[in-house]
Amino acid sequence: IKMTASELKINQRAIISKLHLKLSDRRRCFNMGIYEGVSITLIKKAPFKDPYLFSVNGNEICMRQQDAKRIEVILS
Repeated sequence: IKMTASELKINQRAIISKLHLKLSDRRRCFNMGIYEGVSITLIKKAPFKDPYLFSVNGNEICMRQQDAKRIEVILS
């Protein structure tokens, strides 16, 4: 099932399939270990859904909702 990282439920794991980000944001994500083929798990959402806390390859990464909506994932 294709969806975005922002649609994951708490503790739901998926594989990143595509990044729909500007080049500068794509570089920033790549530097944090976020790229196609990597496993991503939603750990927590802030009370008003922004920001999100994800686990990516064992690292905890905080991300804004607008960025999470641009990361396409496939449930694993």
